[in-house]
Amino acid sequence: MDGYWRDAKIVNDHVYIGSEAEGHGVQIFDLKRLDHLEIPEKGLERGDVPRLELDGYVDTVGSSHNIVAFPEKQQILVVGYGFFPDNTACDAVKGESVVVLDVSIDPSNPAISCLDIGKEINRVERPPFALLLTVLAGWIHDAQCE
Repeated sequence: MDGYWRDAKIVNDHVYIGSEAEGHGVQIFDLKRLDHLEIPEKGLERGDVPRLELDGYVDTVGSSHNIVAFPEKQQILVVGYGFFPDNTACDAVKGESVVVLDVSIDPSNPAISCLDIGKEINRVERPPFALLLTVLAGWIHDAQCE
């Protein structure tokens, strides 16, 4: 997978960043900290930009294709994961194809749950459309919340 792909979404004042890079996890930064950065007196050269430390990190989602903001519910949905052994938050092979990060109480340390989309899509009474292009039940590549 391309190690340079990143997807970032904001809920309230935190940004959540995922990547297809193996072991990337979901990085979490509190954007309020940007208000307190010192403004340099002179221009900065490449490599002189100060690096911010993470405010939070979800290591059980090793890689992902997209991060989806659901601000009305105070949630971040992580989709397009399941290729690497470090994705242990949910079992994509069994159809738990969306990792839900509840950021309502502690945005830097979200509670994790799983949506079993595979079970919903692959019911007996209708064709298993989600299985046409993937070996993972209910694979979700991109999403939008409304």
